[in-house]
Amino acid sequence: MDIDKEFILKNRDFIFPVLVIMFYLFFYVLNYEPVINVIGLLLVIYVPGTLFIRMLFPVEDDLGILERVVLGLCMSLVIMPLFGFILVNTIGLTIHTVFSVIALFSLIFLVAAYFRVSR
Repeated sequence: MDIDKEFILKNRDFIFPVLVIMFYLFFYVLNYEPVINVIGLLLVIYVPGTLFIRMLFPVEDDLGILERVVLGLCMSLVIMPLFGFILVNTIGLTIHTVFSVIALFSLIFLVAAYFRVSR
């Protein structure tokens, strides 16, 4: 099996968020609460904002690594209250609904960002 190093280097920003989402879904199916909460914390604080920033700025030269990390964290802090407001007024606010909705929107941001980067 030949690993395309150029593909990995081009898409290295997607590896960590994909792993966080996959581990969250895996442990959610197993219903293992302590790991779900730790991975969910990463899912809330880091993943949605980072993928959203990657979707907005697909070219590596637009932002440096530090700018991407800081803007990703700040954007996550902006997105989370919006998700909370929507969840409180629709389905209800539990830890599982919050993590599940964030994982769903992170996957949507991931697909959109991947298509933007691959152009």
